[in-house]
Amino acid sequence: MGNVKKCDLSDFNHIMIVSARQAGLRIPVAAYLLGFSHTTVSGKFCRQKHLATVTQIIARYNCGKQKCISECTTLEVDGLQQWKAMLDSTIVSQEHKTDCSSHSLTKTGQLKTGKKYPYLINLNFY
Repeated sequence: MGNVKKCDLSDFNHIMIVSARQAGLRIPVAAYLLGFSHTTVSGKFCRQKHLATVTQIIARYNCGKQKCISECTTLEVDGLQQWKAMLDSTIVSQEHKTDCSSHSLTKTGQLKTGKKYPYLINLNFY
């Protein structure tokens, strides 16, 4: 395997590095065992650290003394509602930048003039 550039990593090599991280190996040990440079392994470790699946988020949330949630529960409890509010405010500010007229949004993301925003994202997880 040897020293490999970032773009040369195959999915298999990426999975090997991520699996080494999940097994609890430190960066120098994983780099030695897998044959990659320290930079490659640490970069993958850092990127993997910031990625989380819904199951991992639920597990972290449920490990405390708070009220438990399930995967069926929407993630609005964990801040998705704030993200939606931020998205709506961004859309409103973009509308005012492009059109100085006094359009306003209803709760459904529809202009009172009747136009709908085609770039609104459906955030329902059910």
